Amino acid sequence: MSVCLLAGATLSSCLKDSDSDSSDNMLFAYLTVGQQDANNIYTLYADGGGIIYPSAESVYNLTESYSGLKDVERCYFCMTYSDNDYSTDTNGEPVIRNATLKSGVKIPVDSILSVPVADSLGISQKDSLFSASEFEAFWGYRGYLTAVMDLSYTANSSGTIDPTVSLVCDSIRTDSLFLTLCYNRHAAGSAIYGVSTFIRSYTLTQFRDQIPGSDSILVMVNLQGTSGKKCKISREDLSFR
Repeated sequence: MSVCLLAGATLSSCLKDSDSDSSDNMLFAYLTVGQQDANNIYTLYADGGGIIYPSAESVYNLTESYSGLKDVERCYFCMTYSDNDYSTDTNGEPVIRNATLKSGVKIPVDSILSVPVADSLGISQKDSLFSASEFEAFWGYRGYLTAVMDLSYTANSSGTIDPTVSLVCDSIRTDSLFLTLCYNRHAAGSAIYGVSTFIRSYTLTQFRDQIPGSDSILVMVNLQGTSGKKCKISREDLSFR
């Protein structure tokens, strides 16, 4: 069994392990959920390139519904597939059919906020904002900016409390987008419970006609208490597939 772990931008090179002698391959992928056809087959678009069609049975087994991905926009799945179900389309893009979904998580999706909106919602207030210095991965692909972060979270007598992680647009310049990450642990009256990995995606489509220039785009995220994070995206990444 071949195992390939994705870091978002390197998917197309990971989709197939040509050195494997096994017909059973394992894949971990960040995905955008597309349409479901009349046979209950979903189309999943993998970050970095690649189209995956999971079997309807595996969707049912994982979600207890043939329409179990109906309300899912972004997700991270572990799946298996056979060598015979791997091919490339006429554009050279990898295609996997009859993939078997094994496990996964739904990725929350939010919009990137303007400063006035963030201020009105109290998101950019200094109260309960903390450093988020541990980014395991950060990339943009076809309509989404995705971050994988190690964050502390809190708990009270009612249980654990997920932090709020928002991106706010500070400024737009030629071929550049400047953002600030606002991370709120909601710590008032709560105790720090632990550290966990959180995945968040943010839509980029609102910037499709707003960023001047014609080159690739530098995305810079300012983080409190540490140096910023940055990545480059193509202009195609400002649009959905």
